[in-house]
Amino acid sequence: MLNNSRVMLAINGILMIFLGIIFYLFSEGITKDMFPDVGEEAIRVGSVLRELMAGGVFFIGLLLFIAQGTIRSAAKRLLFGSGIGFLVIEILLIKIVLDSFASVPIWTLCLFPVLALLAFFVSTRKFQD
Repeated sequence: MLNNSRVMLAINGILMIFLGIIFYLFSEGITKDMFPDVGEEAIRVGSVLRELMAGGVFFIGLLLFIAQGTIRSAAKRLLFGSGIGFLVIEILLIKIVLDSFASVPIWTLCLFPVLALLAFFVSTRKFQD
């Protein structure tokens, strides 16, 4: 089941939609957790930016989810592209951690490489269910 590009697109899409909703609903709390030593004005700016990011993440998740209905070759290309996108997100998260700019939850650091590896694995399989 997880070796099917359409199923993987659906899973990635649902996870990104869920992440977008979480970013929106808990934008202030997430911002405070990431930047515990900043003032209220900075928290508000960070919260607004996180809400905007939530819309983008939700949008990407929706596109991935809807794309599961495409032909297999297109689904594989979209899945491969999402794998690249997940790697870019992971690289940026690692940079943030290494620069000690903000606190990044460990689950976030683990989620995106797993999604990227699954996306690359499934998108490059010649034979799928």
